[in-house]
Amino acid sequence: MAEIRRQVIRLAREFPQVCLVVGGIPEVYRLFDSLPESRRVFLPPVGADLHPALLAEMDILLVPLRDTPSNRMLSDRPLMAAGVRRIPWVASPIPAHRQWSEGGLLAATPDEWHGCLRRLILSPAEREQLGEAGRHKAEERETGRLGEAWFKAVGKSSD
Repeated sequence: MAEIRRQVIRLAREFPQVCLVVGGIPEVYRLFDSLPESRRVFLPPVGADLHPALLAEMDILLVPLRDTPSNRMLSDRPLMAAGVRRIPWVASPIPAHRQWSEGGLLAATPDEWHGCLRRLILSPAEREQLGEAGRHKAEERETGRLGEAWFKAVGKSSD
């Protein structure tokens, strides 16, 4: 988040309706001390079962990650959760994010982050379209997993 801090602050100043919601990491919240408290919200860490409730507070999910070996191994779970909630996202182009690919935009440089976020702030229709695409992708994954479970259950019962 530190790498895109300036772009996020710039957008928050350009668009008075922007309020930054930081979930779970106090150090990230402190990166934005220059924004008035009325324009930023900190949500404390929660368990996985309450994570969807955090997403309900967001209009756009940001998933900035450095290109490191450990980050390249991360899953697409945050993007899938955003899809379930119909929340568009902007994320770093790690392999899992590139493979998920539906429901948001990839940004590799600070300028790309600024452009993608600005574009989504200015276009409610695009946010809605991306949110629906993410929801569709999440439903496809769930349908595939349910189908596999049914095939396994049917296969076991006929033995």
